[in-house]
Amino acid sequence: MPRVSVIIPTHNRPGDVVKAVQSVFAQTFHDLEALVVVDGGSPETLAALHGISDDRLTVIVNEVALGNAEARNVGIRAAGGDLIALLDDDDLWMPEKLRLQVEAFDARGHDRAIVCCHFRLLGETQDLVFPRRRPRAGEPISDYIFCRDRSLGTEGAIQTSCILAPRSLFEEVPFDKDLPRLVDRDWLLRAGEARAEVIFPDTDEVLSIYAVHDARSRVSHSLRWRWQQEWAEERRALFTDRSFAGFLLTAASQTASLEGQRSAFWPLLKAAYAGGRPSVAEVAIHAGKHAVPAGVEQRVASWLEKRGSK
Repeated sequence: MPRVSVIIPTHNRPGDVVKAVQSVFAQTFHDLEALVVVDGGSPETLAALHGISDDRLTVIVNEVALGNAEARNVGIRAAGGDLIALLDDDDLWMPEKLRLQVEAFDARGHDRAIVCCHFRLLGETQDLVFPRRRPRAGEPISDYIFCRDRSLGTEGAIQTSCILAPRSLFEEVPFDKDLPRLVDRDWLLRAGEARAEVIFPDTDEVLSIYAVHDARSRVSHSLRWRWQQEWAEERRALFTDRSFAGFLLTAASQTASLEGQRSAFWPLLKAAYAGGRPSVAEVAIHAGKHAVPAGVEQRVASWLEKRGSK
């Protein structure tokens, strides 16, 4: 059996998924398999994958689309490795990613370690590297990914294609197939509740490329800030006071801003104070997103990020 099983759900992206698989087979770590779950079936995708001649590739077809969460669960159930690595079909890995992550996992010796890495966010108007920092000792996962102590930019960050974790953890904490969105964040919160911890390899090298498309059009059609608030309130027990407020004033606030919903300003602020403990920086981020046009705010954040890296 391979040591690592790479799970790649895909839906109508034949060109992208081939590139993703090629980045897997270009790894310097070779004890792996790649399981591509074609969700909903796609002759074009199947034909494209048929052109990859590597016996480490397994293609699973869901004739009826089950959604991203359940497609991952299907792949994980078919996996043979004791470690699972997630890869979105439009993202890419650098060649050393798996080797460094497996070494970090083995060195930690923790059967609930989630090994992440630095990633490059690459979009039409953005080219940034995250995260700014690693988790602090004993820091809850929810605090790491949602709390902000700086008024601009992201501190902690975990992107789906950076995650490597034991198969046993995914079996104990499967993805919620009923969630239409926030699938990865929901899984991270529940994994944290199951005493998982986030670690990084001993390098700040970028190991994954996160492709971002037209964020405004994608978010406006697929996300709703009210739904995000309701999700957080339903999952309140999985948050700390700090991370609950942080999620509302950064993530949900960002969604509302991209949707052009400035009316969300007061409801989100009141909910953050009623159910959590926001930082001054989070309040400032929230205010900024509803006072400055989203496109301008993103350009300013990108410019400051580049200045800070010099």
